Amino acid sequence: MLIDYSNTFVILIGDSHPNGDEDLCPIPNVEVNLQSIKKYFTDENYIKIPEVNITESLNDPKAIVERKLRDSARQADKPLCTLIVYYCGHGILSTIDYTLYLSTPTTTRDDLDIEGVSINILKNHLNRSRAGRKIVILDCCHSGYFISQMGDKISTLQANIDDFRGSYVITSAPEDQPALFPVDQPEAPTYFTGKLLDVIENGLENDSEYCSLRDIYQAIRDFSYDQRLPLPQQSFHNEADRLDLCKNRKYELKKNQTNPDWDEAEKANSKITYFKIISKYPNSVYADMAQENILLLDEAAEWPHTLSTGTRNAFEYFLERFPNGKYKSLALGHLNRLLLQEKQNAENDQIQWGLAIADGTPDSYTRYINNGHNDRHLNEARSKIDLFKALETEKEKLRFQKLLRKGIIGGIIVIAVLVAGYFVIKLVSPNSKTQKFLANRRPVKDDTTDLKSSSTGFRTKSQVKPKSNDSTLKKPLHANETESVEKHKIKKKKSSNEKLNVPAVNTSSKIKPLNSIQWIKQGNTIQFEHIFIKLDSLDSKKGLINVHLCYTDGIYTCENDLSSVLINLGRYYSFTFKGTNYNLYFISTDHAGTDYSTLAVFLTLKKNEVK
Repeated sequence: MLIDYSNTFVILIGDSHPNGDEDLCPIPNVEVNLQSIKKYFTDENYIKIPEVNITESLNDPKAIVERKLRDSARQADKPLCTLIVYYCGHGILSTIDYTLYLSTPTTTRDDLDIEGVSINILKNHLNRSRAGRKIVILDCCHSGYFISQMGDKISTLQANIDDFRGSYVITSAPEDQPALFPVDQPEAPTYFTGKLLDVIENGLENDSEYCSLRDIYQAIRDFSYDQRLPLPQQSFHNEADRLDLCKNRKYELKKNQTNPDWDEAEKANSKITYFKIISKYPNSVYADMAQENILLLDEAAEWPHTLSTGTRNAFEYFLERFPNGKYKSLALGHLNRLLLQEKQNAENDQIQWGLAIADGTPDSYTRYINNGHNDRHLNEARSKIDLFKALETEKEKLRFQKLLRKGIIGGIIVIAVLVAGYFVIKLVSPNSKTQKFLANRRPVKDDTTDLKSSSTGFRTKSQVKPKSNDSTLKKPLHANETESVEKHKIKKKKSSNEKLNVPAVNTSSKIKPLNSIQWIKQGNTIQFEHIFIKLDSLDSKKGLINVHLCYTDGIYTCENDLSSVLINLGRYYSFTFKGTNYNLYFISTDHAGTDYSTLAVFLTLKKNEVK
């Protein structure tokens, strides 16, 4: 449906130099936009709207902008009229009520409701107009907000208008994104308006004589997508997107120019014939059409391969090579599906990664890797696993060192306890040393000889001298001991018949048998069965012991006094009494041989008794 240009009223609003707020930068491209739009709208080769029907408002204060907007809405007061509102400048969202405001030269962020044109005011003027067709074109940041506030319902006033053809809104950016302009090209239009002017000037590659609002929107969206710009938004009622805004220049060129060579090339529809056209008519419209047809042929050959590959890169490459091709919409559909799938996979991957982090164990990271997620977190997961392995190795090392230290300390404690026990036993139980000595001692084999200690403690049998078997007990002395013994005898001068002052024998008490051991202190008496031994004195320096020996018949104590004898510490003293041979032996309880306070006494029977 072609717009009635004679009954079309246009208001062009622009703010290129906002001075009220330093954060709002100048946009010199706005002036280029307004001038170019007015030029194409009034040119009979494109749209041909009467110039008197176009109102301009460039860098006007808020009050003037609203007044001009009101007057334009009043001019389009018939259902056959079309009202077109165009704005280019800064779009600012209020942080207080989240309302979109259109900037004016005196607008500041702090006083948006005072100096800015609220989008609600724009909607009010549109609703008051009785025009059958209303078109709004917004080229500003957050312009998609206007669509979100339009709603799906038509106002009651519009619904009651006869011949109401609907309303159409197209914006340069979504609600949450800014619009862009070439900062380094102030003489060029903004990206959104520039593509709109390009479609009006050059037309579209289709078989339609006019360019509808739907086709224009799709051309601008494709351009924005290819250039990675914010994607435009649209909203319409009563199929208003089918309104034809301008003539299609490319269609007119094809219709007005005929060429036999071109007709033959179209019939052949091969790349060779099209290359011939390009070579023969290099700067003509036929060369352009031939180039387009070559691209269509290449596109038809490339499309099956792209479908079989089916990857995001394949479809992106296809769209980059054939941005306006026959399979463009299909390629976009596949690409959007893949992008949506990648987004879902990324969200799922993020969830799985969050679970792995929350678990924080090597198994969770291993499961994450084995599930085949993308490469976004794989390296980090591997690093986590390597870190856990390193920590576990360090723990094992520390654990081994701890056990080793415990083992060493335990061993030292055990050794210390054993050594301490050994010394305690040696100090508390003297018998242990003595019994060890007895266990290692060789018995005397000769009945008539006395084994005398040598450097090792005993002499060999060849060194033992025979000893007389007298009834009187005598002690054999060595040559070096004779003088000491004589002095000792002279000093004592005691009678050989002197009795021992010992208590009576208690036959009921336990008497140490022979071949046993007893302990004795100086001045005390001990008994081995019928033999009494009294320790009179001892010479610790020379190791000489003065003892008294006597015999009891079990009734009278010491009836038979033997004698006072001198014995060497650590050597045997052999004597015969009542036909029996005895060995008497004294040793010190101290291993070093320096403590003689208590002595160990051994009295044993010799193997051969005297008959």
